Amino acid sequence: MDLISYSMSGQAEVDLYKDLEYICDVVTDYNLLCTSPDTGWTTAQEAIDYINANPGTVTVGCTGSNNVNYGTTMELLKAMGVYDKVTIVPYDGGAASETALQGNHIQLEVNSLADTASYIAAGTNVPLLVCNEERIEAYPDLPCTVENGFNVTYGKPRGFFAPKGTDQAIVDKLSAAIEKVTTTDEFAETLATYYAQPFYRNASDTTTQDLADVEELKGLFAE
Repeated sequence: MDLISYSMSGQAEVDLYKDLEYICDVVTDYNLLCTSPDTGWTTAQEAIDYINANPGTVTVGCTGSNNVNYGTTMELLKAMGVYDKVTIVPYDGGAASETALQGNHIQLEVNSLADTASYIAAGTNVPLLVCNEERIEAYPDLPCTVENGFNVTYGKPRGFFAPKGTDQAIVDKLSAAIEKVTTTDEFAETLATYYAQPFYRNASDTTTQDLADVEELKGLFAE
């Protein structure tokens, strides 16, 4: 997704998603809407109710600007109906956003599962939603955006690429070999230590999804 967002926002001089050969995706890192225990909010609706009753008092952190993380934050806040009632603060990365939340400099954040999981385990971060079509294995009791009526599901798939023009036989061979790895217990167990899950998607399906994402994000980055 960052290949797309960096291209569309002008941070990259070329369309990165066009100038590389997709091999496959292997894992996805989910975005979560989180708060601090100090707010007392345990659901997204409680946060919405507070913001509506106290417009202008809530600050929302996110990781970066002009990227898919910022886009996810904007779209989610719009879907929640509170976009014009909060202040968004972009940070240099997930760790910086989490530090701000821990220090009560922000009341909400949209941050990755990888950057928040250890704090959630420690009880110093309260997840409210996962941006996905369905609940995830890592937190089966955590509601997803779609079931709450918010059609915001951008995640951050991680994958492999080759230089543009790489022979298709080479791409196919690499993709098949990687797919075998993603089905092993060892791969899943290793990813679990990073609070991630296997997510294999071949080059054709990844390309189709990315082109759909481009169309969906055009309006967002035009803002």
